[in-house]
Amino acid sequence: MTSATAYERPRWLRDVLRFIPLKPQFVLSGNVRDLQLCELAAGSVATLPLFEVLGIELRSAGFAHVIAYDPLTGFRIIGRPGEDMQASSAILSQLGLQPANGAATAGLELFSETVHRLVTRAGEPIALVADFASRLVVRNDALNPRPYRDPGDAA
Repeated sequence: MTSATAYERPRWLRDVLRFIPLKPQFVLSGNVRDLQLCELAAGSVATLPLFEVLGIELRSAGFAHVIAYDPLTGFRIIGRPGEDMQASSAILSQLGLQPANGAATAGLELFSETVHRLVTRAGEPIALVADFASRLVVRNDALNPRPYRDPGDAA
């Protein structure tokens, strides 16, 4: 007689989901390129890349959208499996980006401006997952106190 074991989220994921209301930022390090277990439906577990698992879990936790950023490809929406990505990429346009094929290229300056737009916008919460975040700072001893320019500021 065999008994099926119910899926249980990994400890790191349970901790992230539990602390979301208390901490707005998390640093995930280590084996971030490994595949992660994720329950897609009751009794259906699959292995997916970390970003996809975060997208599914953060959407289930109440975020309307989950956006991924990496310095090479820029911004993209992390959708649920089977979700229409064209409809989801409209949020990139709302953030002032120019998406093409579900992604919007962006360098460091545009990343900074987009983060500012994300944190000051009203409406449903949006999560941002930044890959290679440690590479976003060129020199930590010469940080710019305000790397973005608010359009309302005088020149």
